[in-house]
Amino acid sequence: MQKGKYKYPLIFILSLFSIGCSDRVFGSSYKSFVDSTHLDKKLNLVDAVHFLNRTGFGAELNALEALIGKTRRNAITEVIQNIKKVSQTPPPLWVTSRAPPHWGKNDLPPKERNHFVTSRTNEFENLQLWWAREIAQTTSPLTERLVLFWTNHFVSAFSGVDYWARAMARQHFNLRKVAATSFDRILLGSLQEPAILNYLDNDRNRKGKPNENLGRELLELFTLGEGNYTEKDVIEASRALTGWRVSRHKNLSFWEDKWAHDRGRKEIFGKIGNHTTRNLIDLILEHPETKNFITKKFWGYFVSETYFPQDTLNHIAQKFYKSKYDVKVLLKNILESREFWSPKVRGTIVKSPIDFVFGTIRALQLSPSNFDKYPVILKNMGQELFNPPNVGGWPKGRSWVTPISMIERAKFVEEIISEKNIIKSNRKINKLHRFLINKDSQSESNSKKFENKKKIIRKKVLGFHADTALLSGRGRSLTGRRKPKIRIGFINATVGNTFWYTLGVEFIVDQLGFRIRFRNDLCDPFCFSNKSQSLSFFLSDDFNKIQRKFRNLNDDERLMVASIAGSLGEIGELIAKGHYYQRHRYLDDWVQLLRKKHIEFKKKKWVSSLIIKNTHFQVEHGYYPEQSRVQNNMMMGRDSIPMGIGIVPCGEKPLSSFKELKSKVSRITSSNSLAFYFSSVPDEFANEENSLQKILSHPAFNVR
Repeated sequence: MQKGKYKYPLIFILSLFSIGCSDRVFGSSYKSFVDSTHLDKKLNLVDAVHFLNRTGFGAELNALEALIGKTRRNAITEVIQNIKKVSQTPPPLWVTSRAPPHWGKNDLPPKERNHFVTSRTNEFENLQLWWAREIAQTTSPLTERLVLFWTNHFVSAFSGVDYWARAMARQHFNLRKVAATSFDRILLGSLQEPAILNYLDNDRNRKGKPNENLGRELLELFTLGEGNYTEKDVIEASRALTGWRVSRHKNLSFWEDKWAHDRGRKEIFGKIGNHTTRNLIDLILEHPETKNFITKKFWGYFVSETYFPQDTLNHIAQKFYKSKYDVKVLLKNILESREFWSPKVRGTIVKSPIDFVFGTIRALQLSPSNFDKYPVILKNMGQELFNPPNVGGWPKGRSWVTPISMIERAKFVEEIISEKNIIKSNRKINKLHRFLINKDSQSESNSKKFENKKKIIRKKVLGFHADTALLSGRGRSLTGRRKPKIRIGFINATVGNTFWYTLGVEFIVDQLGFRIRFRNDLCDPFCFSNKSQSLSFFLSDDFNKIQRKFRNLNDDERLMVASIAGSLGEIGELIAKGHYYQRHRYLDDWVQLLRKKHIEFKKKKWVSSLIIKNTHFQVEHGYYPEQSRVQNNMMMGRDSIPMGIGIVPCGEKPLSSFKELKSKVSRITSSNSLAFYFSSVPDEFANEENSLQKILSHPAFNVR
């Protein structure tokens, strides 16, 4: 292939081709949807290639051979039954580990903070590579199609969630579990995803001061579509969403802040009541446009971006609604529609970069040795995994037809055709295949080792011990208008036999005086075993008040409270070591105050009686995951599949050459043209040279 040959002609030709596909559809007439006799027709090669391109990523040899001769009805049933809830490629171990202290990263010195951010970026890139590998290797490509659809529907982006790689990963794996269940379940779960709540600013949505970001996108992009709601609906929906937040201290988990929720009467879609978020979801699901919006979006994703037969869509939407929004029912009815099987809709969807790259690799069944570069290749084409450009998600249709993206596609094809980075050695291919099919058991073994490691670390200690501590936010000045307050978090804290992944403590000064407050959303798993939402200890509390507050606490928890109260001076010294202290001098007032209160609290009987001579307060400032090699390896993603190892496309042993591929293709097609295998519109290649290079470089290869 000559460099630059298709730079502009390809864009022009592809644009004309897309228009042509569109023109071929409009004005066509179809039989009634009720007539299902077409589903008894057996699949030929062209039908099977079309089916695989719509329900997966490109045709693939073994799947194609298995499909040909089956009825359309059976093919649909089997592909839906094969949808998975668990990925085929084991995820990196860090995905299921505790979240690092994002809440305290800005209190780290610059060098440590940069390392923290770099580690999160490494996790993100590791996650991108993992998903790329899963799409390339899965034996259930429809699963990945659905996960990709919902990921681009309930949008969040790594660039917009403050380096929360774990939140992005958790959203992905939660969507994977429910991708083929009910829209109700998917919607509720997505609205409780920390990545979504952060990305759309719902942490700032509280009673008396609603933030409309999530409320607006919920109606416009997630459920009803533009023009099917009023501005009042947005405001009232946002009020219903108040209080749904993220607990950064509690492992980046969903937290329902009842104090921030607006319990007042709201009017949504003309219906008045004290609507909660659950009520809001029910109202949305009852709205007639919800079923229509989701059905049309599914249709554009699986059938055609240019043709939307209203009668058929209405029929499918009604079945979707009556099934209580069962996604499998929606998908089944779309795939069973007469329009789905019509030759006139083939080639009416422009391939996204993900379609183009993985459809090519899966069809070729080759294993690129540089597969670890594929997420970057996708990014250069305009589709970065886990990082769509905005809340509307990645573009579609002709938006993919740009000079830059077409140049990148041509470069990708040129590299594939050159076979420069293809693993050809049978010895290496066999080794790769053995390694990857055994990876799952290795992952489980590593996970058990880490669990054992954690159990060894947790030993009974005297006094108060924590790995490290950080200020959570810069706090409020003692002389400011708002109530003075600072918050510190202790990481991996232990007292006796009680362990906290995170123990958050607030120091507050108000009209009631100085107090130490424990809030349940600041502790992981809980501040106290009785799960009290909040508990404050005032300097002014007498012994009887303290005894009442201690009544429901165990011995370790009482000692923990006394240790905090009796170590305020040491806590002040920890604060003075942080980055916030260097930048905000008013924190020195807090350090001095804590030293003063330290002396006063030590005189309290309930403190002195619990803190004995042999106990101690042992904490360092900072965050040092390097203390545990296993934890550090997980943090950096080093437990994952090694770089440069290649893939097993479609879960099958890779082929070693194009010659081997052509030989296998010839067994399933009576035509000598490779286009019947690689394209949903083989007629477009009728006058073209029958070469792999010509087919992969043809404008028609960019549609499906």
